[in-house]
Amino acid sequence: MRSRAKVEGMPSSPQRPSSFHILHDDQDGRSTTVWWRWRQLYPGIYFFAAVWAAFALFAVVDSFSEGATRAGPLAALLLMGIGYGVAAGLLNRTYLEVDASRLSIRHEPLPWPGGRTFRAAEVSGVLVESRTFQDKNGASRSSYSLHAVIRGKRRVRLLSGLPEVEQARFLEQRIVEGVLGIQS
Repeated sequence: MRSRAKVEGMPSSPQRPSSFHILHDDQDGRSTTVWWRWRQLYPGIYFFAAVWAAFALFAVVDSFSEGATRAGPLAALLLMGIGYGVAAGLLNRTYLEVDASRLSIRHEPLPWPGGRTFRAAEVSGVLVESRTFQDKNGASRSSYSLHAVIRGKRRVRLLSGLPEVEQARFLEQRIVEGVLGIQS
């Protein structure tokens, strides 16, 4: 079961989460670059990926034996996909850059979808949305996403999967709203 809600009632000046790093922050508050490593967000995913990679590797090796199934090529593709995802998770950083002319998000060094740039004049608001997932035992987990309101109408997801509300609040209030001078 899933639910989504706008996160409200936050203090006006959240502290910088320890997993976020300020790369550039000019003295007059008109431009800021914040980055964070992906591997800090979901460390448990690597165990899951290792188990699936082991099964895929077994299927690839088994495909070379006599009478084996033809699952080898499919398993090889799965193994490459898992490998690329794990490499991106270990190596990539997300950069959020904001200045008076633009709002930009990019993921480096390995290419990954979701990077985008908007002119600052197009951004009329920024908001945090929470998504709560419940498993079959009733335990719930929340993740947070950051959305931009473009030209007062269209809502565009900038970032998703942030595990702590403080991370999303920091990006929304101190960085985006503070630099762009907008209130959501």
